[in-house]
Amino acid sequence: MAEIPKFNSIIKSNSLDILRLGEINFYPKTKLLEPLKQDLAEFASKKDFFTFGESLQKELLSKTVSKENFIAKGAQGKVYRIPGTDCAVKVPLDCVSIPIKPISKNISPQEKVNLVLAKIGDDINIIKYVDGKNPYQLSRRGVSVPKTVLSLPHEAFTNYIEKISEASKLNMFHDIAGANTLINEKYRYIVPIDFYHSLTKKANPVEDLYFQFGNYLKNSKEQDIFLAKSSLAFVDLIRTNKINAKSLAKMDVSLKKLQDCFLPENRRFFSEVEYRLKKITGLKKMESLSLEMSQSLQEEIVKFNDFITSVLTNV
Repeated sequence: MAEIPKFNSIIKSNSLDILRLGEINFYPKTKLLEPLKQDLAEFASKKDFFTFGESLQKELLSKTVSKENFIAKGAQGKVYRIPGTDCAVKVPLDCVSIPIKPISKNISPQEKVNLVLAKIGDDINIIKYVDGKNPYQLSRRGVSVPKTVLSLPHEAFTNYIEKISEASKLNMFHDIAGANTLINEKYRYIVPIDFYHSLTKKANPVEDLYFQFGNYLKNSKEQDIFLAKSSLAFVDLIRTNKINAKSLAKMDVSLKKLQDCFLPENRRFFSEVEYRLKKITGLKKMESLSLEMSQSLQEEIVKFNDFITSVLTNV
């Protein structure tokens, strides 16, 4: 891994310098890769499946369940790319062909979280195709997961965390048990996939991110940088009110499940990050009560960013 340079600036209350590690430099927000402003699921799209006539849709679906179009298999089913289109289908494990039935676009908000666009019957979903590989697949190909994920731009982390936050408002939570995060190396984004419904769970975006990639981080430097980038993204969303008090009601920012993951030499940094995140989220929940609370929140955000900078310049 390249030596970590000293950082020149960090996120402030009214300006945004994006931390990116890899090449490694600071880039103003306006100079980020242009594709990051687009719909993340659109990058590798071919033709829109739903612009085709009914007969062509049926023909494409009849060719979908094949070895050539296979993408992945999980406990709930198998996923195949619909050839030549920007969609895929998720089918039951025992499905060998897609039945000729009407396609319904009557999709619930919860199903949309899982990128479902339409349904065929009760158990076949037409979903948005997202081009990417999970960390395990990248590793199998010989790609360095730490180098790949640590070089992702700030907006890759904020987009990921924002989706976790938005899903939690619908009581949908990311399944972190499997390799359910896709990384696109070319356009440098990450997308959480496979959400489930729960009325009792709370989202924990920073912890969530770590569980997707933590097993691939081999030393304290990589752990510190990854935690820093994740927490910076989380705090930035609070600063811009994309995560507000109502969002936080569905969240838990405790990182206690990660304590044993961190190496002894950086547990102090880990504990300090957790303490400051709790303080910031507590102030965010009370921000509307008074101007003093709002000012305290902004001060703590600046202090947090300065703290991250001071620690990482010495990594």
